[in-house]
Amino acid sequence: MRTRTEEREELMLVRSSSSPGRSSVRNLEDSRTGELAAEAEESGSLVTLCRRHAFFFAMPVLIVGVPWALAIQNSFHSNSVHTVQQDHHAKRHQEHTKPPLPKPRPQQKPKPRTKPRPRDHALRHKAIPTAAPPLDEVCSSLGCGKPFVGVNLGGWLVLEGWIWSEEMQSKGIQDEWSLVNQHGGPNSHEAISLLREHWDTFLTSDHLGLLHDFGITHVRIPVGYWLVDYDSADGYVDGGKYFLHRGLVWLKERGMRALIDLHSLPGAQAPAMDWSGKKEPQAGFFTDVGYYSRGREAILRLARLIRSYEEDERTSGVVFGMELMNEPDWNFWSTSPGMRETYEDLVPKIRRILPADRYALFLNFQEFPRKVQSAEWLFRMRLHHRKDFSNVVYDAHVYHSYGDDDGQGSLWDGSVDSCKTCCRDPVLLSPLVNRQLPIAIGEYSLNTGYFGDAGFRKMFWQDQLSLWTNTPGLIGSFFWNFRILPAPRNWYSEMSLLDLMAVNGGPLPGPKDLQLEETCSEHDLMTCPQFDVDTVTAVTECHWEPKKK
Repeated sequence: MRTRTEEREELMLVRSSSSPGRSSVRNLEDSRTGELAAEAEESGSLVTLCRRHAFFFAMPVLIVGVPWALAIQNSFHSNSVHTVQQDHHAKRHQEHTKPPLPKPRPQQKPKPRTKPRPRDHALRHKAIPTAAPPLDEVCSSLGCGKPFVGVNLGGWLVLEGWIWSEEMQSKGIQDEWSLVNQHGGPNSHEAISLLREHWDTFLTSDHLGLLHDFGITHVRIPVGYWLVDYDSADGYVDGGKYFLHRGLVWLKERGMRALIDLHSLPGAQAPAMDWSGKKEPQAGFFTDVGYYSRGREAILRLARLIRSYEEDERTSGVVFGMELMNEPDWNFWSTSPGMRETYEDLVPKIRRILPADRYALFLNFQEFPRKVQSAEWLFRMRLHHRKDFSNVVYDAHVYHSYGDDDGQGSLWDGSVDSCKTCCRDPVLLSPLVNRQLPIAIGEYSLNTGYFGDAGFRKMFWQDQLSLWTNTPGLIGSFFWNFRILPAPRNWYSEMSLLDLMAVNGGPLPGPKDLQLEETCSEHDLMTCPQFDVDTVTAVTECHWEPKKK
């Protein structure tokens, strides 16, 4: 339950937000207060002044309550009490000369409307008012107002069947646990050799060099709980920690930064997901007390591991943040144990290990169909627990797939994804923007219900990066993924950044060669369809409206 102090603090923050009606009243009050202060000094009587302007002194009480009005009255009293004592027999009425009326300004011709500014189109959608001024400004390591362009190192230290199709998906193996079991178990020489060769070759120093030269400055590194809490009985091969350290050394040599993401938790934090290490029929992390207790400890152990990298000159300064869990099942938001309970309990504990002035903490929610409840919760936590929740970032994953473009009955043509990126997705992000939360796009890609061609992929890449660049509060993004190993019929190639880069013969220019100053600069945003923030979802169709003649 919130205290009266917390309620009063929140109320005052809300009153300080940019409401036009409230602002104009405040401006009138400030101006009138200055006039009355001078009049009080001249008349020498607060009592006289109150009688003349009784209605003005009542206004603050009617608008914002007694405390504000008393503050004004006390300020008058302290400035004029000495004069009142000396001149209490002075005249009760004085003539006052009214100031001359200002000269009317000459009317100006209205300017013709041209192409809208980058965010003008957002005004066409219903949006909730800003809840409060920003509690703290969270900036990327490149500086404030300079979102970084990053990439995920998925499929490296946590295997996914479709990323390593030749060895896994093509053979009916969907997750890392099944692969290890297929090759004799975690203590088998065959399984150990297979995994260590993969860790050694899937990500190399040359790969990071290519990504750096392309314009990638940050990476998100998914890891499993067994990296920090190893038990061979879980069915995984040990040894990934060495390769993680080596990767961080390579990143530092290139001036790149890393976010370490706890991608997989004991029992799985979401059902039927190969990225959880072992596909489980239910989210056992939230339903089994043993899994939950062990997973909480793994989160804290990862925080300690991250802190230890600062003690090594070869890796110090590389890791800028930690993500507590990847894509937890939203159905367990308010259960006990559940997602909200985990975040509220562990964020303060992690802050004792990873202080806010040095490390960002990323929280992922997977709220569907709209990011409203999670946004409001994080806003309140940052408001009432500023020390712990400062530099806590909302991690949003934005895909035009997984039920969107590729959903049954979905309509698709070459303009659908540009419409969704430029018109619909800003509205989906508006609950975060309007609460002035720090935001990161932890995952996005070029996969849609359409395989696409080189022109489509280049435009989709530019449209998405332009939205991330111009979204208020957004500190950076991570493309999924840096690499996808060859699959039958070239599946998933639209998600393999190393193969998509122009320097490797792909269609994508580097971020510096894109037009990112405006959101979707090559589209007419005045033809965006209108969306209501209360009804739009991540699978809402989007089609450009015809241009008005």
